[in-house]
Amino acid sequence: MRYAIQQPDDEGYVLLEGDAPFPEGAIAPIRNWNDLISVPSYFITSDGAGGLREMVLAEKNAWRNAHLDADKLDRVEEIDAKTAELISKGFEYPASSGNIFSMSQNAQINWAGLLATFQAGLLALPITVITADDQTTYSIVDEADLLGFVGAALAHKNTYLQGGLTLKSMVTSAVDAPALDTIADNRV
Repeated sequence: MRYAIQQPDDEGYVLLEGDAPFPEGAIAPIRNWNDLISVPSYFITSDGAGGLREMVLAEKNAWRNAHLDADKLDRVEEIDAKTAELISKGFEYPASSGNIFSMSQNAQINWAGLLATFQAGLLALPITVITADDQTTYSIVDEADLLGFVGAALAHKNTYLQGGLTLKSMVTSAVDAPALDTIADNRV
């Protein structure tokens, strides 16, 4: 049989299936089970007549506004995760060459190390670097090429960091749930 239990702190209802006897406070039967089964539990409320219903939009927005800070934290975490994912896809050098170089954490350390080692006089050019797919090599022939290579890596990373920063600022400035919903991370 289908029944529902109210969540702690009045955070909606969880729909369950099981045999009687039901836990104390259970609502059974659930007449509109098929209408509610796909609704998040926190948007299910009492209908005032011993049954359940989905919240209307105004109620959902009020609930979301009451939980806005948590929603903002979730969105910031999503933006940070996407930023890291986009950075890790690698950067192209030279431009329009199709050569994609890794931007893993280790690769970032290695690219910075190349420049520092060269500037310390401990690295002779040319030096060969390998693309992220280990299929192609590229020869960095002189200082200008090395600066271009490391600059491309830094520009790639900075592009996504700045985009993420802008989005996170918009998220933290959102005054309510509908405003938060208008913020989309369309970076590719």
